[in-house]
Amino acid sequence: MARVGRGVIYSHCVDGRPLRRALTASERQSLLDRFYRPHHAAFEEITAAALSLDQKALIIDAHSFPAIPWQVEQYQDRRRPDFCVGSDPFHTPTYLAEAALAFFESRGFNARLNWPYGGAIVPTRYYRTEPTVHALMIEVNRALYMDESTGVRSARFEEIKRTIQEVCSQLHRLRA
Repeated sequence: MARVGRGVIYSHCVDGRPLRRALTASERQSLLDRFYRPHHAAFEEITAAALSLDQKALIIDAHSFPAIPWQVEQYQDRRRPDFCVGSDPFHTPTYLAEAALAFFESRGFNARLNWPYGGAIVPTRYYRTEPTVHALMIEVNRALYMDESTGVRSARFEEIKRTIQEVCSQLHRLRA
């Protein structure tokens, strides 16, 4: 998404229009220093703490995605899953991805692996070097829990919230 202005610092809207003027190098650096770097430093610290405590860490990276693809997205197929499970070849054991997919399907949802989004975040310090850091991304289709045009929660909001909490608990137990 960085190539279409939806990377670390958004520069373009979801329809491809510019969001703002081009940033200077110092403005970009300032934003990275103020927001990105502190967030990732804390992310690295909590991962280090988990490794220190249990000699392993499980990162569940949770997001939502629009029911209708944005114009800037690579995949424009409107038949989107209820849930997308993202994996990383080094940091996501097959059993974790399969467990997440099976969990959603057992509750009547359709779920896809690495579609329409893929991957899972891991702190740079551990990326592709520490096999005991496991990571999985869970993306939920916004149509399940809200009216995207207004932002109002739907009647299913609490159900979807519980579903996400339950899958996270199950994945944590598998990793214990």
